Amino acid sequence: MLLPKVMAALAALLLMASCSTSRVEVIRHNPIEDRSPQSVVILSRTGAPATQPEASFLECLSKGVDNGHLSVYAQQQFLDALFPWFEPRAAPTTLAELHALLARAPVAAKLSRTGVRYLIWVRGDTQTTDGGGGISCGVAPSGGGCIGFAWWDNDSTYEALIWDLQRRWSVGAVSAEVSGTSYLPAVIIPVPLIARTRSTACRGLAEQLRELLRAPAR
Repeated sequence: MLLPKVMAALAALLLMASCSTSRVEVIRHNPIEDRSPQSVVILSRTGAPATQPEASFLECLSKGVDNGHLSVYAQQQFLDALFPWFEPRAAPTTLAELHALLARAPVAAKLSRTGVRYLIWVRGDTQTTDGGGGISCGVAPSGGGCIGFAWWDNDSTYEALIWDLQRRWSVGAVSAEVSGTSYLPAVIIPVPLIARTRSTACRGLAEQLRELLRAPAR
């Protein structure tokens, strides 16, 4: 009789774990007039370390944006080609700084050789904001196992700023906020039920970036 009750409880927790709240917002600054295939580069926005996106998130976003119409230029290849002008301490943080940088002939020439049209600056991260509970595990002559329950909340907040390097203006911005609760019930064996807030934020951001840049979805 105990096993069915345990399975029912786990099923209920699975439904709770699969629920999350998300919000994606898009701001358009200037229209996209050229709908031909374009190359983009996705870089981590300079700033406080706590707001730097994880490497796995940038990789996920690159795969989501690269759909044939938009091709993603490798981040490290771009940084090497434009060294040292887009290193963290030297990268332009405003459009005025971008204008000043591209007014330098050597920089403009190197940028032209990459073929990159759009620069996407990304900032944000995923944080654990709350949690509780606990799990105990042990070994006995008759066997071993774990018992208990733990949970934690994750908030994923990211923002992407899009610059048109040819026209030297801002195309717009996309932001994604996703919150969810993960659970770890344990009845002999721990069963993690994870809220995938980071991957959900990645998918939402990638979809809206493709739409903002007028690129057809896969």
